[in-house]
Amino acid sequence: MASDRWVTVSNDEVYEGVDYRATTTFDATLFTAGELDVLATVHARFADLNATEIKDLSHQEKAWLETEPKATIPYLFASDLSLT
Repeated sequence: MASDRWVTVSNDEVYEGVDYRATTTFDATLFTAGELDVLATVHARFADLNATEIKDLSHQEKAWLETEPKATIPYLFASDLSLT
């Protein structure tokens, strides 16, 4: 299934997800300096990883480990993220 904004992706493993695509160019003026810093930090940490590698890292986080399968992970875990 596809649209102008996303495509459904899958492979021979057990993963199926959505690959979101930008419909406009990035406009840094829409973000505060703090938000741009967060984006830069996340990009520096994850830019060279594929989806499986990011999934494997996320499944080591306290938020993943302490949340029931298929449940929404509470935002309260954000302060526990390692990003290491």
